[in-house]
Amino acid sequence: MSGGTHSSFLIPSGLSLFPFVISMRTLLQDLKYAFRLFRRAPLFTAIAIATLALGIGATTGVFSVVDGVLLRPLPYSHPDRLVAVHWTRDVGAQQSFSAADFLDFSRQSRSVAAMAALRDDVFTLGVNGVPTQIDGVLVSPAFFDVFGTHPLVGRLFNASDATRGAHLVVLSEGLWRQQFGADPQVVGRAIQIDQQAATIVGVVSASFTWPQAAVKLWALAPRGVPAPPMQVDGDYLTQHGVRYLDVVGRLREGVALPAAEGELAAIGHRLAQDYPDDENGLRASLTPLREQLVGNVRPVLLVLMGAVSILLLIACINVANLLLARGAGRVREIGIRAALGASRWRLVRQLVTESVLLSMAGGAAGLLLAAWITDGLVRLAPSGLPRLDAVHVDLGVAAFAVLAAIATGMLFGSVPAWQVSKTGPAEALQAGNTRSVAGGHRISNAMVVAQVALSLMLLIAAGLMARSLYSLMEQDPGFDPARVVSADVILPSSRYQTNEQQVAFYERFLDRLQAQGPMKNAAIVFPLPLASGGSAHASFTIAGRPPLPADVHPSAGMNIVSPGYFRVMHIPLLQGRALTDEDRLDGSPTHGLVINRTMSRQYWPNQNPLGAKVDLGFTATGEDKTYFTVVGVVADTRTGSLQSAPGPEIYLSYREFMLPFMTAVVRTDAGTAGVATALRSAIAGIDPDLGIGRVRPMPDVLSRAVSQPRLRALVLGAFAVLALVLASIGIYGLVSYSVATRTREFGIRLALGAERGSVISLVLGGGLRVLLLGVAIGLAGAWAATRVMSGLLYGVTATDPLTYAALAALLVAVGVLASYIPARRATRVDPLTALRSE
Repeated sequence: MSGGTHSSFLIPSGLSLFPFVISMRTLLQDLKYAFRLFRRAPLFTAIAIATLALGIGATTGVFSVVDGVLLRPLPYSHPDRLVAVHWTRDVGAQQSFSAADFLDFSRQSRSVAAMAALRDDVFTLGVNGVPTQIDGVLVSPAFFDVFGTHPLVGRLFNASDATRGAHLVVLSEGLWRQQFGADPQVVGRAIQIDQQAATIVGVVSASFTWPQAAVKLWALAPRGVPAPPMQVDGDYLTQHGVRYLDVVGRLREGVALPAAEGELAAIGHRLAQDYPDDENGLRASLTPLREQLVGNVRPVLLVLMGAVSILLLIACINVANLLLARGAGRVREIGIRAALGASRWRLVRQLVTESVLLSMAGGAAGLLLAAWITDGLVRLAPSGLPRLDAVHVDLGVAAFAVLAAIATGMLFGSVPAWQVSKTGPAEALQAGNTRSVAGGHRISNAMVVAQVALSLMLLIAAGLMARSLYSLMEQDPGFDPARVVSADVILPSSRYQTNEQQVAFYERFLDRLQAQGPMKNAAIVFPLPLASGGSAHASFTIAGRPPLPADVHPSAGMNIVSPGYFRVMHIPLLQGRALTDEDRLDGSPTHGLVINRTMSRQYWPNQNPLGAKVDLGFTATGEDKTYFTVVGVVADTRTGSLQSAPGPEIYLSYREFMLPFMTAVVRTDAGTAGVATALRSAIAGIDPDLGIGRVRPMPDVLSRAVSQPRLRALVLGAFAVLALVLASIGIYGLVSYSVATRTREFGIRLALGAERGSVISLVLGGGLRVLLLGVAIGLAGAWAATRVMSGLLYGVTATDPLTYAALAALLVAVGVLASYIPARRATRVDPLTALRSE
């Protein structure tokens, strides 16, 4: 071995880098040639790139939302093992757990490794000397263990904390940075929450947002299980009938969901036998936490993803038609290359390379557009849409855009490339400037038919959504929102523990508020109609009626109001009287109750309900059984949503059933700022350490109630408009292509004396046949496809004939106009010039 060092590569026998080098060199040549061609045709290149940018950008923008909300795993440890635990009835929505339910299930379950209970709450925190209400959650000790969460600073709750009786809190990263300057020494600091001392034990990352992104603070329940928000008789830890808790759990490793659900169902069955008055008819069930979070929005997002995919397909067809038309001008070039020995595969590869280069340019522009579209979608999204914090354009979304661009280039480039490459050298070298590509007319016609059909499907889907939104906006909510401002007034349970204390506060609050002239029309209510702030239901029986079967549980929505509420909201009184100050659970002989028209018709058909006695399960002091007397009937209101028909509703005075989280409603001309000032003044005069929550004009509440339908209509409408524009361009391109390839024919017709009108009719006829065929296929496709939208529509059917006919007529009108412009150009052909060119 000689001195010094050296290295060498040994290439195995039978292998060579030469073909690879040749392929790379050929690919670079193809790319350089394609780049030169695009520079020579700037208008074509700009139109193609803009079309692709719109399609790829819109698709990527919607995909970013679908990815963030539906596809990405929850940002917790082993998210596939996280479940929501709840009660269900055979018919009806999910129901919450009581504290006693939670304790029984957590003790007896072996399939669930950790189980935690939580209850939304609002805490008053002093911020710069001003009491401010912040969203928070009361939790049991295992809450963070369920999610496998690690602290950003300090520690989280543990089982031993519940036995100490201390008030401990964990801060969100946002609150920690905003109010504590991201001080790492915040752990152990004492703060005042609801005028009680609490100790900060840790901070969690901003990525932890359960149960919602607005939560800023998690407080440990002093007794290990969050207390109910209202006063209950006896120890709440033993009350099975007081349901108010959400429960989450983590399945043990290796335990399947059906097995765990079977175990919990068995536990629930035993509880129903032990406590028949409280648990009868209920069944324990599990729902994957992801499904619990996003199940309601999945259909909407999938519809939008399907719509934008159709838009991308329309854009691909449009560019494919442009390439096919452009290929007519390259017949001679392709023929010469074939005559010089280029194989058909070599020609196809060159043409597809051009298409992919074009699509990559469109994809790059589309990715920039997608960032703007994503931001717009997030801004337009309703506040209740989950996981919006996870929606953004990241590397995964960018990779989707790149793959979409490549696939798009292959899709719209392969057919024109194959057709153009069919032209033989002899035919291509014949004299002539403009010839049609072999079979090009048939392919182009088929693509425009598909484009028209897909565009009509999008138009009809958008039209149905628009009509549904209009129907919702036209719905009478049952009250007049004009000049009404609402504000949450929530009392901390630590300082307002009894019903008497809560009633006394709200009485003084209303007195102070109504003493101010502009605020004299004021009341309190829970829940606020059409607001997503919770709801309440009450089971009832009617005195004098035969006992109902064990599986029948009549119930009604329960509204807690102050006297004057119906006057403030302009809810018509139909029979009897409204509630008064005399309607109170204790000290009143009547215990007045107001019902809505739907409840009157459903439970007292063709009868007068006034004077009827209703048992709601409440018992006044000194009474064995308390009956409420129906004293009035009011018009129906939309309480939960505009989409839902009014159901049975009862109205109780806040003096009959007290809740510490009420909403003030004021009808005034003072405006939102004036109402907020008046509310703060009224509260400060009673409790200077108490703040107010959200202040919202009722028209804004009404607007938010249709935010999701409005988003669907706006996005689908934008896609439909783009599809209509692309379809009109496609029809225009088809007819223009036909005119260009038939120049000699039109010249001869005109030379032989043909009327210009007949030439226009001839050209329009060809375009119209394609257009009408596309419309027919589009109508059939829409009839089949829009069935998946039925659950998203209100006030209009998925097969509404008026929508179908109107939008088909619109598309035909636009198509005829797009055909007429090149048809007029055909009549301007000079016969001598046309003949001389041949």
